[in-house]
Amino acid sequence: MSHLPGLFVSPAQMGTAITTAVSGVPVGELPTQVHLDIAAAVQALPAGSTPAQVQAAITTALTGQAVGELPAQVHADIAAAVLALPAGATPAQVTTAITSATAGLATVAQVSAQITADEASTAALTALVGTHTAALATVGQPGGLATLDSHGSIPDAQINIARLASAIALILSAPVLTQPTATRIYQRDTRTGGTFGKSAGTVGFTVTLGLSVASLECRLRDADTAGNPVLADWTALPSPAGGWLAGPNQVTPQLPAGPHRYILDVRPTGSALGAVLGTSPFGIGEVIAVAGQSLAVNFLGLGYSPEGTIASTGCIPAANGYEYAPSLAPADGNTSNPVAPDPATWAAPADGTAYSSAFAAEFLRLVTGQAGVVAALVGYAAGGTSINLWQPGQTLNTTLKATLDHDGRFGSMIWIQGHSDSQSGMSAATYQGLLAFLFTDLAARYAGPGGTPGAFSRLICSIPAEASNYWGTPAQVNAIRSGALAYVAADPRATYVVGLDMTVSGDGTHPNQAGRLTMAREFYRAFMAAAGLAPAKPGPSITGASRAAGSNVVKLAITQGAGGTALVGVGTPANQFTIYPANAMFGALAINSLTIASPTEIDLTLAAAPADTQALDVWYRLADSDSGAVTGSGIYDNATDGDGLTVGRQLQLVAAAITVAAPNPQAAPAPAAPASGGTTLTFAGPAGTLPTGTATLTPVGTNPPTGMALNGSGALLLPSQTYA
Repeated sequence: MSHLPGLFVSPAQMGTAITTAVSGVPVGELPTQVHLDIAAAVQALPAGSTPAQVQAAITTALTGQAVGELPAQVHADIAAAVLALPAGATPAQVTTAITSATAGLATVAQVSAQITADEASTAALTALVGTHTAALATVGQPGGLATLDSHGSIPDAQINIARLASAIALILSAPVLTQPTATRIYQRDTRTGGTFGKSAGTVGFTVTLGLSVASLECRLRDADTAGNPVLADWTALPSPAGGWLAGPNQVTPQLPAGPHRYILDVRPTGSALGAVLGTSPFGIGEVIAVAGQSLAVNFLGLGYSPEGTIASTGCIPAANGYEYAPSLAPADGNTSNPVAPDPATWAAPADGTAYSSAFAAEFLRLVTGQAGVVAALVGYAAGGTSINLWQPGQTLNTTLKATLDHDGRFGSMIWIQGHSDSQSGMSAATYQGLLAFLFTDLAARYAGPGGTPGAFSRLICSIPAEASNYWGTPAQVNAIRSGALAYVAADPRATYVVGLDMTVSGDGTHPNQAGRLTMAREFYRAFMAAAGLAPAKPGPSITGASRAAGSNVVKLAITQGAGGTALVGVGTPANQFTIYPANAMFGALAINSLTIASPTEIDLTLAAAPADTQALDVWYRLADSDSGAVTGSGIYDNATDGDGLTVGRQLQLVAAAITVAAPNPQAAPAPAAPASGGTTLTFAGPAGTLPTGTATLTPVGTNPPTGMALNGSGALLLPSQTYA
């Protein structure tokens, strides 16, 4: 039907306009066509028409007509017919209804009887009449449609013209609903309570009214089920300050979270005629932000070195998990995504689309299945970028915020980045500081569940499994890992995700699709714990190491963090460790075997027993050693807790050497006495080492012998008093 969202005309104004238009016209029987002309003239008016323009249109429609006294029942029939039309009736349906209503010209008694029957059979019509009684009274109809046969002293023509005006005004005043972005997911406020037991979320939209109404109500229908059945029936919307006025009204209702996308319908309370049926589906559940460099690109889309498809992993994406990453393809310079994301839509992960990552498919499948609500990944990532480029004011930061602003609130944020900074040699302290500065900035701008600023969890992974030395030395990689771990230790909302069993592609850096599946499961566990949807259960951790005198066995002390009762070795777990002499990263000692001695002890057996005076450094998953055999192996606890995963939690990352004290450290021996007549030259430095370059040495004694020797304290016996 014709709809004029800008025609802000009340029933009183409409009645006055029509009354003025027909006043003074010779009266007689009013032909049916006159009513059709009036309806057509009003419906054809443009948006924003004034009462004077309405009056002029009706006057034009009546020009040349020989009209007479207007029988009351004619207007009553027209009003009843128009009010009974369904929501969304077309102009043709309006015309047909008016034509049918004027056929036969029923008596007042017949009209009253028909309305009584309508009230008995149609609850919507009865509610509508009651709702608009006050509006009708403003144009001389104190009793509403139910009192057609008792007009008192009010002239029939005025009353009936008012009724027709009110009916047309109701049609023109149907609300206009600003539809949400298709498939947009809103963050819920908490995780319990609400209509479906999953809490609720705040959804903002605009309702534009053609005239003021007393109240509005809404209902939710299931967008994902055939026929769109009603999930939550008509419920009053909270009235804005000042009431529901003609023009745009901002509405922010609390709507229930759940596993379905919704369609929202709005209407004046009890009015079947003024209902607006929604068309754009949206959901309320969990929103997880994503940012970082190329591995984050891999999480959102096909990205770098995919080596497989979602289908190849066996993952079947959930029907209620979605993504929104509109700047993904153009930002990272990568052309392997087959389709660029549509900046106007949210979409589900699927092979052959912009969002064809097994990470997104598996992560959203697990979250929606366990949390019982719709979920979405929202983010932006760019490959080969330093954390410096993500700081406030930088282009990447600005683009990230433009994406996150589209939703404005999220429950968690995934950050995976660090390769470029390890390559450049950034220190652990610098990386920690920049990570803290980044999240301080984001926390000030974005709210978490419930609207609390910064109340979103941070799920951090710096550098997971790595089989390439392209990104720097092991020390450089461990500096970034250490900085990220230090940040997590200082931020109570942060969790570190290890990712050491991520299988990498042929480039040694990026996860293949199977590796993305593994990462999805680890981030899922971290998310569930951080969101309070599962107990916080970290994996087992190494808390110390020791070696007995004369022994070739290094014993690692393990603390079970998730209530595990055993440790489980997968593949060849000995390849997870490297052992060096203390303070060195060369001359690795051969490891013959690894034995899980108990739930709290791992024994590493060396090929030979070091000297009892020798301290050792044990490294767990030293960077650039993560071959397929290494990532396919590992040590896990046996704690599974109904989260849908059958594997336990992996031994936690320690981005530093675990020191094994020497079983029998000895004091350094005194310098050897010089040979008769000889000279001993000493230098400051560790025992067993020589100075480099030119050094000034201290002579002791005279007449050095022709030979030279090095004693245990670093005293060098030389044939002369100088050494270069």
